[in-house]
Amino acid sequence: MESRRHINVLPVGTISFTFTGTTTTTFSVPCPPTPTPTGCCYAVGNFCGFKFPSSCNLTADAIYDCKSFGADPVLNTTCPAGRCLTDCDTSHCVLQCELELQVGMDKGIGSNIGDIFAVNIGSNSIGGLLYSSKNTGGVAAVAVNRRGTEFKASYPKVYTGTSDDYWTNQPNLELSSWSMAAAGAFPNNSFIMATNENGGVAYIFDDPPGPLTLLKFTNVAGNARTFCADNLSCFLDIAIDGNGHAWVIDWMGYLYISTLSQFTNAGGPMKYIGRIPWLGADTTTTIYRSVGIAFDSYGKVYYCGYTNTATTASTWIRTASMETPLQASIFYTDTGKVYGDMASCAFPRNDISNLLR
Repeated sequence: MESRRHINVLPVGTISFTFTGTTTTTFSVPCPPTPTPTGCCYAVGNFCGFKFPSSCNLTADAIYDCKSFGADPVLNTTCPAGRCLTDCDTSHCVLQCELELQVGMDKGIGSNIGDIFAVNIGSNSIGGLLYSSKNTGGVAAVAVNRRGTEFKASYPKVYTGTSDDYWTNQPNLELSSWSMAAAGAFPNNSFIMATNENGGVAYIFDDPPGPLTLLKFTNVAGNARTFCADNLSCFLDIAIDGNGHAWVIDWMGYLYISTLSQFTNAGGPMKYIGRIPWLGADTTTTIYRSVGIAFDSYGKVYYCGYTNTATTASTWIRTASMETPLQASIFYTDTGKVYGDMASCAFPRNDISNLLR
């Protein structure tokens, strides 16, 4: 007998699922404290990082929409060749990209230079090789969208790729006088890249690359540190969260967040948040750098960086909640390599209004 599913919205903040067929089972799943127009769906949009009740029995390697309050998640599209996985805890499923979090090597040992590796969130480790350099140089900036399209800047060249088999040079993205690019992705699969030169400018472009849309980021009046006052206080990496806020770290390890949503291509004021606290002050013999920022689907922010002396190089990844981004703990450490950037195709929608007041 074919099973049918009925959904009843209950006034006590739960959704009841009743399966009618050879057997009938009824159970309830907690909704958010304040139900939104999307019911028990935690996010809406065509990108990895959704959270739905685990009782929805979602299929792996697929992306779902939740159209209205109490509605079933609707299959939007299947994901290309293992790009998405369903990761469930006791109450919710998260559809996330297999490539969700990754790190690129700017300098390394032998063939590691320019390679891009997966970051294993569950085991606090660096995973397998996702993209090999193919002689394209080190990683100055890297980004990945939910389609699995990779953006890589290896100054002065810029590349995109959709598999490890090749990189395509994109000369229209190679702007003159750029010393270092920062890059990130949007939920709609477009990209953003930025420079610390010319007062700090950024450009949005589609996948595949087309015309560039210019964004100008400014300083919030009263900031304890002026955004893009010079090259060292400007873009070193950028990540876009699920609410459209741009998170930027500068060359000296300071964090800024845009007060406007970049979904409107607004650019706009950058609010100074603070300095990543574990970074020391540069000396004549030691250099401290935080070079990458990215998110996962669970609402955590990650930073990667390195510490260099005349004889040693150590790399690290740290993580924190988005609500308290400066209270980070060690996620992973290594030696003999230098990270160039992090990337993610996750777009968590955590409430960070406390940081932007």
